[in-house]
Amino acid sequence: MKNAMRQAPDCILIGEIRDKETMQAAIAYAQTGHLCLGTLHANNSYHALNRIINFFPLENRTSLNLDLSVTLKAIVSQRLVRKPDGKRIPTCEVLLNTRHVGELIERGEVQAIKEAMEQTMAPGSQTFEQDLFRLYKETVITLDEALANADSPTNLSWLINNSEFGNEKREDKRAESPLNFGSEGGSGPSFKEFTLSLPIPKKTKPKMPHDPTLGLTEQLISCRSVTPEDGGCMPLIAERLAPLGFTCETINRGGVTNLWARRGTATPLICFAGHTDVVPTGPLDQWSSDPFVPSIRDGLLYGRGAADMKASLAAFVTATEAFVAAHPKHTGSIAFLLTSDEEGDATDGTVAVTEVLKARGEQMDCCIVGEPTAVSTLGDTVKNGRRGSLSGKLTVKGIQGHIAYPHLAKNPIHMVAPAIAELASTVWDEGNAHFPPTTWQVSNIHAGTGANNVIPGTVDILFNFRFSTASTAEGLKNRLEDTLKRHSVDYDIVWTLGASPFLTAEGSLVDAARSAIRDELGIVTELSTTGGTSDGRFIAQICPQVIEIGPVNASIHKIDECVAVEALPQLSGIYRRILEKLLPSSI
Repeated sequence: MKNAMRQAPDCILIGEIRDKETMQAAIAYAQTGHLCLGTLHANNSYHALNRIINFFPLENRTSLNLDLSVTLKAIVSQRLVRKPDGKRIPTCEVLLNTRHVGELIERGEVQAIKEAMEQTMAPGSQTFEQDLFRLYKETVITLDEALANADSPTNLSWLINNSEFGNEKREDKRAESPLNFGSEGGSGPSFKEFTLSLPIPKKTKPKMPHDPTLGLTEQLISCRSVTPEDGGCMPLIAERLAPLGFTCETINRGGVTNLWARRGTATPLICFAGHTDVVPTGPLDQWSSDPFVPSIRDGLLYGRGAADMKASLAAFVTATEAFVAAHPKHTGSIAFLLTSDEEGDATDGTVAVTEVLKARGEQMDCCIVGEPTAVSTLGDTVKNGRRGSLSGKLTVKGIQGHIAYPHLAKNPIHMVAPAIAELASTVWDEGNAHFPPTTWQVSNIHAGTGANNVIPGTVDILFNFRFSTASTAEGLKNRLEDTLKRHSVDYDIVWTLGASPFLTAEGSLVDAARSAIRDELGIVTELSTTGGTSDGRFIAQICPQVIEIGPVNASIHKIDECVAVEALPQLSGIYRRILEKLLPSSI
């Protein structure tokens, strides 16, 4: 791309824009008068514009907005919708950079662009709802299909019912009119209050109403957020939280995006915590569908991050929306702590936010982490703690020599073998009522030069403790090194404490979770501390009660990762019920 101008092009096509550098190049080419076309993975025009802006740090946004307001000409978004015969046809959304849109971009008022698109009279500009209405009016697609693919089914419904086409459909059917305005012979319909009830055409198969948690989960899956990239997830979530009265703050470090959003200042503070980043997809040809295009098959929603943990993030949001709508004057406060650095090194993610919060004395009272904890069915397992993780790299030193003259060499493998055998058979502790016994496992052994006639001079051994609250990191270190010294092993060792164990005992949060799951699903949940580490280990340092609740974890990190569609509103219901039990209304 840096050398593209040497070819004296008239038009430059960029296959996909994924990072700040590519976007900067596209803007630069446009500023020199060249037509520059590029593709971007996004759900709609508004989301695409948000992704572009979020490529750049906050300190660059003012100049970026000015450049975009001048150079951007249009954003065209496309979706494939299904016709009654099963074939697909595109529906398009077109954002034209009119004078008004350009002014909104320059001022950074991106959230107002959707409304501007709906109201513009610019030829060629249209929203998805307007194009879906056209396809429905021309009987190319069914009403079900149109509503399922609309960003706003309500807006699409309004278009249908307030058009000449809609009026014709309702002629001589006033008694069963989809819109009942409650007007008794007035001069016309009043839009202050109405009930919307759209009939399903008889020839189409009825579908379940589009669940808001499902809709948001699909939007999040569409964001390509392979760690440590956020992919536009957090702006999408912040956009939903801001109207609820949340103050959204970005706390970024080391190229990692973190979000701290809080509604209210009172105690107790209940926090939802999770991560937007996902693991790499693996071989794309082994997936049944594009991992970043949400796909529903046989009652399951497929996509990378569906279970870990974009379903939980969506349920956090919709649960909070429902709770605030029902209890606008609730007690306490609600917060969201989100990071894009959980699946990777986890050095600049949640830990960075907790350090900032600790420095300014901002402490949580309860935290729900959205990790996928269920084993067989939603709600069967809640994590109320995690084991600690202590890793070590052990280098045992010997003397290299010819394998035919062992008396002139000192084989470090032979030297350490009895110690390894003893360590492998050691009972480190018996565990306790909450944790299984501590385990010690060797994960890698490397020695030798590659030749089969050379005794190695050193051997490197990687190992790990998964330990409970019945042991301490220091105690485990001392016991292991005492064993090495007793076997006269000459060694160096480097320790890494990945996580300390934490436990949330029986209390208000555990009780609320159990009760919420019982009320929502009618089952009794089991408490567990098994599995790997999670970001709960960082949060536990500033929060006395931390638990994890999420969907079934059977498919996480796998090809064709998925989550049950029916579990999405149920998970949202669990989170909402927890809020209701911990933050009762003040009225």
